Amino acid sequence: MPRSAAAPYELVRLALPRRTYGIGHLNNVGEVLAATVKDKERIPGHRMVEQPPLLGHLRCKLEPVPH
Repeated sequence: MPRSAAAPYELVRLALPRRTYGIGHLNNVGEVLAATVKDKERIPGHRMVEQPPLLGHLRCKLEPVPH
């Protein structure tokens, strides 16, 4: 699988359908993300092992990276 160039930042994009989720849902997502950041040392990273040519970032296969 070809590697893409290293990114200067590791970012997450959340795409939400309009008129589907309320502020309570978004607050819950924020709380879960904050808890994830606090516990990041315990959560393993993942690497991409397979990426289809179309929508590869959405349909890729990942495997855990050992600590």
